[in-house]
Formats: sequence, C-alpha cells, structure tokens
Amino acid sequence: MKYIKLQNFETIIDDLINSIVSKLNSGNAVLLLLSGGSAIDLAAKMGQQLKDYDLSKLHITLMDERYGPVGHPGSNWQQLQIAGFKANGAHLYPVLSGRQIEKTNAEFSATLEELFGLGSYVIGLFGMGADGHTAGLLPGIGSINKTIWSDYFTGPDFQRITMTPWSLAKVDQAILYAVGEQKHPALKKLSEKIDVNTQPVQLLKQIPNVTIYNDYKEGEI
Repeated sequence: MKYIKLQNFETIIDDLINSIVSKLNSGNAVLLLLSGGSAIDLAAKMGQQLKDYDLSKLHITLMDERYGPVGHPGSNWQQLQIAGFKANGAHLYPVLSGRQIEKTNAEFSATLEELFGLGSYVIGLFGMGADGHTAGLLPGIGSINKTIWSDYFTGPDFQRITMTPWSLAKVDQAILYAVGEQKHPALKKLSEKIDVNTQPVQLLKQIPNVTIYNDYKEGEI
C-alpha cells in the first residue's frame, strides 16, 4: 500500500486515466467500480477527461448504492449524473431498477458476477469515512463476512446495497481518496492490524495494488 500526499485532483485523475487507458490499449476489458460521497466529484472530472478515448471495452458500475426509487436524491448514481459524470462509449450499469431491494440486490449480484467473469482488469475508486467505512460497508454490519457478490442492509440513513469484502478482494487495483483532518485517525489505524468488521477499509489490504491519496502521510506500508 502506497500513500501519496495529494496536492490537487489532477494527480489522482491522471493516475486513474493512465491505468484505464493503458489496459484498454493493451486490448484488455476494464471494469471500473465507483464510490459515492467524497469521490463523486473526482469521478465526474475523470469521466470528462476520458471523452477522447475509445471506451468500448470499459465497463462502469458502483461498489455500493443507496436504495430507493430510480433517480432519488440520495442515490450515488444520481449524484454522479448531477455532478456531470459521463463516459461516452463505455458500458454503464446503474444499480437501481425500481424493483424491491431483494430483487435489486440479486440483479446487482448477477451483474457483478458477469462483469468479473469477463476477465477484465478491475479498478476500484474508493472513498473513506472518518469511522473507516468504505464502499458502503459500515462497521459492524452483517454482510462483512459473507462469500457473496453483494448484500443489502438498513443503515442509519438509507437502505444500502453493497459489494462485500469477499467480492472487493477480487479487485486488481484500488485507489483510495481520503482527504480531511477528521479522517487522519482512520488512516493511522489502517497501518495496524484491525478486524475488517471494526474498520472496513482494512479490506484494501486484500487488494494487490493500492494507492492512498491523502493529506496526512506519504510512503509505503
């Protein structure tokens, strides 16, 4: 895991684009997994800079979604659209379908299984909360230890559908965006050995290539 002190968005956007384009130019299919929250503006700016590339082998979906009607204001996908996210020519897979949460989760799980089955190079753009949550996985939720592609639960604000640590461990490259003084304690704890149920962001240690863009530290652990 490599920490890089982030000066501006362009550094992380360049890293993302270089990773995506280099794999596409090599003939690989690429699966890009996006987060909500603090990573939304970052994803929107990245998408705008991909407009000049052939994205016919790029597949994009979310790691997690806030359940509700299609297009509801709290939806991560809806917030991406409002922020101006576009990826012309890419294959987009929103999570919400207007169906009940059990059916929506089952559809999302099937989509993930299909996309990972393409043999794609998988890149995840992660965010992190001050409590160490990431990808919609909150401390202490029951789906943490399940060997399934996705699960759903009722959080303090929304019902949520999220990938599990088991499926996220299949990601090839993770980029974590974690900026803000309130997140420094969680970043400090990331270098410790803590159960993923207590600090979900620990799941990144299962991913072979991880870069943490932050305003706290630099170096490798």
